This record gives sequence, structure tokens and C-alpha cells, in this order.
Amino acid sequence: MQTPPPADGPVKPKARLIFARRILPGMVSLLVIALVVAAAALIHIARRIDQDALRQSHFLAGKALQAQRDSMNRSIVDYAFWGDAYAHLNSQVDLDWAFTQANLGPSLYKDFGYEAVLVITSAGDTAYSVVSGELQTIDGFVFLQHGLA
Repeated sequence: MQTPPPADGPVKPKARLIFARRILPGMVSLLVIALVVAAAALIHIARRIDQDALRQSHFLAGKALQAQRDSMNRSIVDYAFWGDAYAHLNSQVDLDWAFTQANLGPSLYKDFGYEAVLVITSAGDTAYSVVSGELQTIDGFVFLQHGLA
């Protein structure tokens, strides 16, 4: 009488062949599919993070520009003596009042960083201009290009 081989004994060659032909390609395919899905998910997540970062950068840049505009508006309202400005700049520009006395002169460039101060008449002419703290004769439409209209 022969004793049966142990249950964990040598594997039969036919079982190896079945594993190699049927099960192994399926497992390899499953592994490749899992890697492709993981790579696609990683790319999707990276793009989403980039889009969120870009959206946040645009938002923060917009907020910074709006804060600068608000600061300039507050400065103009706080700084200007509108009655005096109208009296000294309306019909004939008083250079002594505007530039020499620093009501609308180089102090705006030094103190607030304004690149230019322009007084535009109702006819569209530039009556007074200070650029980078220096009194200059320029056309406001040319200086600001498309921004003045």
C-alpha cells in the first residue's frame, strides 16, 4: 500500500501550466489596469490642484489690486481740497498752487507712489501733468494709452 503524498507536497506540472496560462495573465492584466488607473487618478489630482492654485492666485491678485485702488481712492479723497483744486485748476492752472506748494505735485509720487498726476479739461486736453514727481508737458491719452477713454 502506498501512502498518499502530503497535501502541501510537490505541485503537479499540469497545475503549473494552468497557472501560467490562465491565472498569471489575468493577474498581470489586473495589476497593469490598477497602475494605469492610479496614474490617471494622480494626473487628475495634480491638474485639479494646479487649477485651484491658479484660481486662488487670480483671486489674491485681484484682491491686492482692489486694495491698492481702494487705498488710492481713500488717499485722493483724504488728500484733496476739492474746492481749492477746482478754483486753482478749472479755468487756468495755477502752477504755484499745484506744483510749487505741493498740492498736486511731487509729494504724491514720493509719499504715495503715484506715477502720474494728470488734470484733464472737459475738452479732453491735458492741462497739468506730473510724471514720476517731475512737472512735464504730456498728453494724458498718450501716456495712459487706452486707459483714459
